Amino acid sequence: MNDTIFISLINNAALLLSLGMIYDIFYRGKRVALPALNQAVSGLIIGVIAIVLMATPARWESGIIFDTRTILLGLTGLFFGTIPAILAMAIAGAYRLNLGGGGALMGVATIISSGVIGLAWRYYRFRASREVALSELYLFGTVVHTAMIVCMFLLPQEVIRKTISTLALPVIIIYPVCTALLGNLLAGRLRRYRIEEDLQDSVQRFNQLAEQSLTVTWEIDASGLYTYVSPVAESVFGYRPEELIGKMHFYDIHPEKGREEFKRAAFAIIRSSVETDNLVNAVQTKNGRIIWVSTNGSPLLAKDGTLRGYRGLDRDVTERRVAEEALKDSEKKYRSLFEESRDMIFISTYDGRFIDVNPAFVSRLGYSSKEDLVSVTISDIYMHPDDRILYLKLLEKNGFVIDFETTLLCRDGQQVHVSVNAAAIRDELGTIAVIRGIIRDITEHRKLEDQLRQAQRMESIGTLAGGVAHDFNNILSAIMGYGHLTLMKMAADDPHRRNIEQMLEASDRAAHLTKDLLLFSRKQAIDRKPVDLNQLIMKVENFVMRVIGEDIACKLTLSGDKLTILADLHQIEQVLMNLAANARDAMITGGALTVETEQIMLDDTFQGIAKPGAYAMITVSDTGKGMRRETSEHIFEPFYTTKEVGKGTGLGLAVVYGIIKQHEGHITVYSEPGIGTTFKIYLPLIASREGGEKTPAAAVNPVGGTETILLAEDNESVRNLTESVLKEFGYTVIIAVDGDDAVSKFIENKDRVQLLFSDLIMPKKSGKEVYDHIRQLRPDIKVIFASGYSPDIIRDKTAIGSGVVIINKPIAPMDLLKKIRSVLDEGGI
Repeated sequence: MNDTIFISLINNAALLLSLGMIYDIFYRGKRVALPALNQAVSGLIIGVIAIVLMATPARWESGIIFDTRTILLGLTGLFFGTIPAILAMAIAGAYRLNLGGGGALMGVATIISSGVIGLAWRYYRFRASREVALSELYLFGTVVHTAMIVCMFLLPQEVIRKTISTLALPVIIIYPVCTALLGNLLAGRLRRYRIEEDLQDSVQRFNQLAEQSLTVTWEIDASGLYTYVSPVAESVFGYRPEELIGKMHFYDIHPEKGREEFKRAAFAIIRSSVETDNLVNAVQTKNGRIIWVSTNGSPLLAKDGTLRGYRGLDRDVTERRVAEEALKDSEKKYRSLFEESRDMIFISTYDGRFIDVNPAFVSRLGYSSKEDLVSVTISDIYMHPDDRILYLKLLEKNGFVIDFETTLLCRDGQQVHVSVNAAAIRDELGTIAVIRGIIRDITEHRKLEDQLRQAQRMESIGTLAGGVAHDFNNILSAIMGYGHLTLMKMAADDPHRRNIEQMLEASDRAAHLTKDLLLFSRKQAIDRKPVDLNQLIMKVENFVMRVIGEDIACKLTLSGDKLTILADLHQIEQVLMNLAANARDAMITGGALTVETEQIMLDDTFQGIAKPGAYAMITVSDTGKGMRRETSEHIFEPFYTTKEVGKGTGLGLAVVYGIIKQHEGHITVYSEPGIGTTFKIYLPLIASREGGEKTPAAAVNPVGGTETILLAEDNESVRNLTESVLKEFGYTVIIAVDGDDAVSKFIENKDRVQLLFSDLIMPKKSGKEVYDHIRQLRPDIKVIFASGYSPDIIRDKTAIGSGVVIINKPIAPMDLLKKIRSVLDEGGI
């Protein structure tokens, strides 16, 4: 019995040695890459060890052997898992069957029970999720070998009792102890192998991370020499690790410019043994490119506390650095735009407090400083509080406002018309946190719009005036014509002659009024030629003096430059006389009238001029009572007057306006009550050249004739009058009432008609169309056109050549007869 126990102990020692060999082979040697194959090899080797154990057993009876295979196979199932345990059990079981004998069945049963208990304990007791304690190993050994004692009942009947009574106690005492001791040794060894394996995995993972990361891992010694650099250095710095380790210092890859300063600063950090965090510095790569890296480092200290070196990480932050610089540049540009913008820029809260405003906002609203304005509630600067309410509603609804127009109040109460563009910035709850916007001062723009509307209104009135003048001319033509015919037939002592003369004088005044209307509408014919403006003003000075009276001083301040303009001399004189008359009426108790001239250059930003260039400016100023703004805005309108009823027609300044516009010029007025009024007239300059008036032709007495005249006129009154005058002086007259009728009458009488006298604007065919048709039949036909419209309308609506005679209605009968005789006799004007 004692021999058996000793043999078992020896087998246990052999088992321990065998397990040690297995662990050395499988946990320190080279292992197959596939885990399942590793487990299979482990199972084969353990099975071989089991055969060895069974080959040197303790023999109890013939065919009955005892060994430590149960300890081996139980621990195999517990620590190695399913595949090694099953393979080892199969090999051991096969070998035990091959040995045969009365104990074969029990042997196979113990093999199976040991392995199965080991596997069950592994998966259902602790599942390898925690370390196996020594007490648990002892309990495990007791269970395995209790099963072994149960398996003894499979022995032959004659040896069962003897075997159990003899071996059960030693088995249950010794084998669990051996199992616990060997299991503990195995667990410790596995634990160490696992730690080593984890360490290897950790190193491998570290190396993989270092290789795959864009972060360079490095170590340097106390002198700054690289002792380790991760492989990624090549992709970041351009240097391979072997080019850096032991050959270069960390400061060698810093750009040469500033390298010494960087070196001193870096060694100050290293010597102080402090950690660095996100220290950004420049690196010059192998190909010369400059990049930026962020360094995190910590000192390496020996056991005695002395500095061994430094370890750290370099991360390429070039893109971030570029982005940060771009952001700084953008912020700088934004701040520059914010500070220097001529528009008003603001940031405010929803409830009406300024957070920030730019200098333009401060200065435009008349505040002394930004702090002064920021302290003001936004609602206080709104002229109309309802505008602020509407503005906030639009922001709530749309998140922005575009070209929102309102009126703000300056600190001194002045009003500023503005256009607001703003956007709402909301917080995470969707509430408007701040409002950012730009405000543009459109006060001057509003003034220009008002001026444009005024000009358009004047243009509309001018168009109306031109149409009225045309119709009025036809009426006057009849009145004046019949009046002259009646006067010619009356005796010199006829008591009614004075009535006719008074009627003709009134008609003449009406004709002048019509001309004034045409001047206002810029549709009166003008005779423009080069005029020296200074000479013209000096020439008219005496007339001005007589107009303004002795109690008003007149002062001329004329430019030293010769100011040559293309103008109708008489119309410019009329402008000066009208302005002088207005000045006289404004200075009832006396004062001063000043007329100045100068040459100025105007660009296309000056509103009201036809084109930029050199202009003569005439300034006419008085010291009269002045006007309010409401009055000065209307003074150029026809029939607008500040004089009492019956003391003015309201056409004086309207005529002035019309003359200046007809001369391609511009006129402005500035006036304040109690200070006076200043008119500024701008007339385009031309190159100086000699000009003068034509010598008037000798007067021609009105003479009739016997020729046949085709008279084409759609206005019945004018047609009847003209027919009467022509017949009175011997002419044969053929009447046509429109264009088609004129063509038909000429075709019927083409050999008789010597002159076509036609209204230019007629129904069905214009006078020009009639003339063109007739010329195809009679190229030598003579023609006179008449029109109540102005010459510029005639030029717009027709294409009459310069050699064609045009007379303007109304025309006195004598003047008409002279013109007809001149054309018939000479074919001239």
